[in-house]
Amino acid sequence: MTSQTDKAFMDYQAQIIKELKEELSELKDEKGIEPPTKHNVYNKQSNNNLPYVYEITSANEDLITANEAMFLYVSNDQNRGLGTYGTKGYLKNDGPGTIEYKLGYNNKWCYPATLKPGEAHSFSKDDGIYVDTMEVTADTNKTHFRTWWL
Repeated sequence: MTSQTDKAFMDYQAQIIKELKEELSELKDEKGIEPPTKHNVYNKQSNNNLPYVYEITSANEDLITANEAMFLYVSNDQNRGLGTYGTKGYLKNDGPGTIEYKLGYNNKWCYPATLKPGEAHSFSKDDGIYVDTMEVTADTNKTHFRTWWL
């Protein structure tokens, strides 16, 4: 039998998945699907044309340790990296803690910012942002977040 807490948690997960699917659908509509290029060799997923997507949920929340930086390799992650820098992205803090992040490109860091639970930041090519690495630090264990980049 499913408890009220389990049901609430499953509803919460379903909502996060729905939001991520909507975000990716908008992204596909806006960008379209491009054929693979020689500059996009690291992304081992279908046709090398998917966005970089990373999220911390209850399934992998043990990867987050309070006040320890986590590095996300948008460009060259061997399983999901773009193979080039990202110019359009999104980061959302699903809580419970606050996260601080920095965007890195070519060994330089920029745009340090803080996201409280429920807050999100979006970036576009028009912002002049280029990202090959992200540094994310949560102030509490088991803080959930999600990000994608093109």
